[in-house]
Amino acid sequence: MKYAEYREKVKACRSSGMGEHPWCEAQGIKYETYHSWRERVRRREGLEAIDREIMRRSPSKRKSYDEIRELVVRCRSSGKTSEEWCREHGIVHSTYCNWRKKVIAREGKETLNQECGIDRTRCDSRFKAQKEPDLIEIHLWG
Repeated sequence: MKYAEYREKVKACRSSGMGEHPWCEAQGIKYETYHSWRERVRRREGLEAIDREIMRRSPSKRKSYDEIRELVVRCRSSGKTSEEWCREHGIVHSTYCNWRKKVIAREGKETLNQECGIDRTRCDSRFKAQKEPDLIEIHLWG
């Protein structure tokens, strides 16, 4: 495959809005192959050149608050960790975290949790919340 061909593949992946792994799966391309193409492009001209080219040609992909809110609700209602859900949906996890902060700041965590059917002992990240024990024993030495 010629440089121009795999450069177009890298450009298509970066402009798709999907993560690299989901894009490769959808295209039937091994991730290792895509990674080698991306590295060749990066070394030859830098990925910033492709990103600038994409930004000139495509309209903004900013999501409205309602779209962001819907994605946050779907993720939190899924029963999966946010990392798992984002990976499955081709969303960068840090982007999701920013969306979640925005929704919580506007509506409050309790309101969002109620809508998603989440109780207070559940955690949204890869770390599961621990229930507090019903009894705490304190020993005083003296």
